[in-house]
Amino acid sequence: MRPSNPPAWLIAALHGSTEVAHHLFRGKWGRWEEVWDRSPEVSMVATGGLTFEVLRWHGSGTPLVLLHGLNNNAWMWARCASLLPGREILSISLRGHGGSSAPAHGYDLRETAGDVLAVMDGLDLQQIHLGGHSWGGRVALHVASMASSRLRSLVLADPVLPRGLNPVLAGNPALVDAAFAPERGTFDSRAALEASARRLVYLRGGLPSDRRIWEANFREDRDGRLRHRLPEEGYLEIARRVLTRDLSWTLDRVRCPVLLLRPTFTIGFVPGEIGDLRRRLDLTVRRLHGDHCFIHSNPVDTAAAVQDWIRS
Repeated sequence: MRPSNPPAWLIAALHGSTEVAHHLFRGKWGRWEEVWDRSPEVSMVATGGLTFEVLRWHGSGTPLVLLHGLNNNAWMWARCASLLPGREILSISLRGHGGSSAPAHGYDLRETAGDVLAVMDGLDLQQIHLGGHSWGGRVALHVASMASSRLRSLVLADPVLPRGLNPVLAGNPALVDAAFAPERGTFDSRAALEASARRLVYLRGGLPSDRRIWEANFREDRDGRLRHRLPEEGYLEIARRVLTRDLSWTLDRVRCPVLLLRPTFTIGFVPGEIGDLRRRLDLTVRRLHGDHCFIHSNPVDTAAAVQDWIRS
């Protein structure tokens, strides 16, 4: 089972501090004013016995469908989406996250990728641009391997790369658990929940969009404790199996152009893997300033990169 109390020094090392981050991350990292020019329509799509929360920014052009990372939800992409005026954008809360159904099991990539395709069918989305962050990038890559003909392009925002987590992380599950501990809980009170959010660099702004992401992750049980919506069994299935599996075989099935966005602090550092991706994919790589959650903490640079990519 996941250790409940990782060492404080390990959490601090993995999540850093706002002060250090401002020295490390340049560009437009952290430069965000809370202006909601485009508010999404929130709906639920029922398919396969589950329901999925979908945020939709109405617009024109080939739809851009976005997937979030582990322990997050569809609101993680909201800042970036609001900076892409006029484009049709949909952000999906994957199973176990946000307002979507949270079964105890069924978090293998074939099932989660199948969920995305089922939501696309339910919304009659035949051709899309698809983007995914972190674990969501791994799900997006699997969608591309299953139905590449439906994708105009693929955007991978600091994904867990095809070979899986770096061997250091894959061989030391406690490091992965420590990194996720502030996001998982469980919390005895609202005060403890809010204190944990302040330990995460990308949520320390305390703005409404930060709180929206954070609060959508948790539910209050009858005992008053706040638990993550993703069940522990689902978390362990993803962290122990999905993130560590070698999926290099899927690359030969991807036919669409791929944009890889890599931030200053990246989890994708398996030696030689980027070179392998260049050889096997129609790949463009762009470096952006920011932490692993740069899609939220540096939405200005992220939106500009995505917009340039889709236009090209």
